[in-house]
Amino acid sequence: MKKVLTLILFLCCTVTYSQQRKDQNNTPEWKDPGTTSVNRLPMKSNFFAFESRTLAESRDREQSAYFLSLNGIWKFRWVEK
Repeated sequence: MKKVLTLILFLCCTVTYSQQRKDQNNTPEWKDPGTTSVNRLPMKSNFFAFESRTLAESRDREQSAYFLSLNGIWKFRWVEK
């Protein structure tokens, strides 16, 4: 009797484990928290406002007064409250 119960318990655990593995492999994209983007192009800015027509024709954003590069070292000030 003990062997039969042990065998039944083992079989139940095996079936449950295999079902969980099957569900993990067939998870839809919208349910997967690891999926951050699907069929999306890399983000970029498509438009830029120049202050004059001559600067706009040269297409050099860095020469514009409206350009601000975010590359470099940043300083952060942490405040408790």
